[in-house]
Amino acid sequence: GKSLTTALCGALFPPEVCSQNEFLAVDRLPDHLIPHFLPDSNTSYLSRDIMLDPFFHELAQEVDRQTRQNKTAVLVGMHLCGKLSERAIELFERIPSIQALVLCPCCLPKSQKKSTSPTAFDSYWMQNGGEAYITWCSYLEEKIQNVVVDPDERFLLDVRSYRDSDIHSSRNSVITVTRK
Repeated sequence: GKSLTTALCGALFPPEVCSQNEFLAVDRLPDHLIPHFLPDSNTSYLSRDIMLDPFFHELAQEVDRQTRQNKTAVLVGMHLCGKLSERAIELFERIPSIQALVLCPCCLPKSQKKSTSPTAFDSYWMQNGGEAYITWCSYLEEKIQNVVVDPDERFLLDVRSYRDSDIHSSRNSVITVTRK
């Protein structure tokens, strides 16, 4: 959270070691609330609401810029709360130049069970049951497996998931997908 993953990547892979890497952090928080994040020539921070459609266009342009420089775009979502995980999947689906997605979901979306129209996850959970977080991760993995940008592409995605014991939280599922 709070762009810490990007800050760490920038520190571990500085330009003098890996000149081809660029790391972009995105969060709704204003810049001054991210004191650990020190932009460098290979890291940058955008204060944006990723749920808004203008963000999709901005990200698509940035991915296009980087891929024209022969860089590989990877979307990483660490401890994404609620609908942010679904949005990351949507961005991966809508921007085919993003070659991989690493998703570590956190909180479940707010339940709509009391309303007349449950969310897709509510319906999935009612049908499949199980512990909430595990079911949420299964739902997201299934959603990724159904990503189709090109009718033939569905069979060209490598989707994997696992529990990472190095993440010191009960919410330690990691879902990865790569385009082949």
